[in-house]
Amino acid sequence: MTPFTLILSILSPALVLLGWKVVFFNAKRIATRSETKSVVDSSVKLVNEIAELSVGYWVPKVQRDDDHRKFLLSVLAKSSQLQRYINILKNRGVILDMSLLSSIADDATLDAEYASGLEDSLREVKAQTVVETCMGGVLHIFQKFEEVYPPIKEIKMYDYFSWYDDPNYVTTVIDKQPS
Repeated sequence: MTPFTLILSILSPALVLLGWKVVFFNAKRIATRSETKSVVDSSVKLVNEIAELSVGYWVPKVQRDDDHRKFLLSVLAKSSQLQRYINILKNRGVILDMSLLSSIADDATLDAEYASGLEDSLREVKAQTVVETCMGGVLHIFQKFEEVYPPIKEIKMYDYFSWYDDPNYVTTVIDKQPS
């Protein structure tokens, strides 16, 4: 057995094992990111549902007797679900600011029992405040997710061929043509 075949017989399986290890860890990272993104999407959906519930409660389309208990129960149930998702995200390395996310429930439910006595303009302001807080929460969730799992930057072919649109390039090429 020559030294060359000995090296190849040792090096080939080692390279195959190294390649499989790289593939395995890459697949594991992609699967973890996908699962975490699913939890993030569910969290965002809950925040949006809280915003919709709040707008529906604070700015009713028809005059009705405000059932603040039902509203409070719905918001607190969704907040509880959101808390569970936040704990799952924390275990996956996406650590969210709890004060911002708890302010969503606070803004949505604060003074809900007095809503029927408030003027329409104050109720609209309250609804807008809740929507702004919810959108801030959604932005926060996505920012923290992207800190842990940065988005992949796509290569745009236009960036490589943008010189073609440069008017100076066209005149330079035309001037250099042999006559």
